[in-house]
Amino acid sequence: GLTLFGEAQRYLPYFILAVPEMGRNGVGPGRGQFALRAVAAVDPLEGKDQMVLAEGETLVRVPDRLITAERVQQAADRCAPADRLRLTFRTPMRLIDEGRLVKAPDFGVLFQRLLERLDELNQQYGGGSGRPAAEVQALQTLANQVRLVESHMDWIELKSGSTRSGKVTWLSGFVGTAEYAAPFGVWRALLPWLLWGTIAQAGKDVVKGNGVYEIVSASEAKQSHGARQEIASSHTTRLAMTDGRGEA
Repeated sequence: GLTLFGEAQRYLPYFILAVPEMGRNGVGPGRGQFALRAVAAVDPLEGKDQMVLAEGETLVRVPDRLITAERVQQAADRCAPADRLRLTFRTPMRLIDEGRLVKAPDFGVLFQRLLERLDELNQQYGGGSGRPAAEVQALQTLANQVRLVESHMDWIELKSGSTRSGKVTWLSGFVGTAEYAAPFGVWRALLPWLLWGTIAQAGKDVVKGNGVYEIVSASEAKQSHGARQEIASSHTTRLAMTDGRGEA
């Protein structure tokens, strides 16, 4: 799957044109080949698809439904939990804190890494400036108030090799579900950023598929982020697009 941020969305047609050539040339050690059949843009906030390239066609339809800060805030207002919130980690969440590998779903560390990623994306692709230190501290203070009340986790050992460099990179991380508790006001402030994280992912090695998670409120009102986890299938390649402005 492919997620485009900010100005990168302008190059969508070029990305799509390049994929078939990549498939013909092959990828990986065995130069495995593939064919692009169709492309659909996913709206992870509403769980809807918009056809970008239909099977058998050559016309690329640029999506007109982008993920914006306003839409994320509206989604957060609709699903703000009363006191508890559950995160389901779909792919390994690899967190590093002060140089050490974190093997538990510590919310404070998770939120810190998430905020760093969102700010980096905003600066690199959205033309944003650095977030004021006072705002970072205020959000992190709220995040540190969140308590882990229940956890069902597995640790997944994974590694990725590079034929070019001959090096091996460890991608290991935890998967499973974690339930957190905090006052309503805390969730109201943090939820927009958590929703952004379901699109941008969090932690280390997100470019290799790590850090995908979903949000489930205490009322079991599951958000429509399942499509985000299935953005690549044998029949359809999907993508999510955001305007890159992370101000919520």
